Amino acid sequence: MMTVGTLLIILVIGGFFFLMMRGIGGGGCCGGHNHGSHKSNPSGGHQGHHHEEEDAGHAAKAKDPVCGMAVTVGDNTPESRYRGQAFYFCSEHCKETFEGDPERFLPSN
Repeated sequence: MMTVGTLLIILVIGGFFFLMMRGIGGGGCCGGHNHGSHKSNPSGGHQGHHHEEEDAGHAAKAKDPVCGMAVTVGDNTPESRYRGQAFYFCSEHCKETFEGDPERFLPSN
């Protein structure tokens, strides 16, 4: 039989796991940082959009211009076009952030 203390520990650990999976407390769609950190750098803290084509038979890769995460391009990958160029994103949130101010996330020339 479980004691109240054991049950409480299980609930705390389960709650912590739930929060980590939901991205609360520093997690999220982009490798463990929040999107507020992009505001400190006018370029969004990233170097822009780059495709990294692989050998035939492998999926195309792209870099999310908002968070910098590597993205495997597929049928369900969030995508936006700007100035005739396709940009791919790790999540709808990053796509919407980009579409709100695309110039902020383009590489500096």
